[in-house]
Amino acid sequence: MQQLLSVVLHRHEDTLLRLAGLCYRRGVPIESLAYFAADRPDQVKVQAVLACEQAAALQLQRQVSKLIDVVSTEIVPN
Repeated sequence: MQQLLSVVLHRHEDTLLRLAGLCYRRGVPIESLAYFAADRPDQVKVQAVLACEQAAALQLQRQVSKLIDVVSTEIVPN
C-alpha cells in the first residue's frame, strides 16, 4: 500500500538527506520523492510516496516530526 508523507522543513543543505536517511533506518521504502519551495523562502516542502502500511507511515511521521528543522508533517489521504 502507498502512503503520501508531506513535510515542511527549514531550508538547509542536508534536509533531504536527513529525511531519506530516517526512512532508510526505519526500513520504509520510498517510491518517489518531490522537493520544492514552500510558502516561505526559508522553508522547503518534501513529499514522499512510501511503500508501507498506514501504521508504519504514522510511526514514521511521529519520528520525522521530532527532527529539529521540521515545521509540519502530515500523511495525505489517498
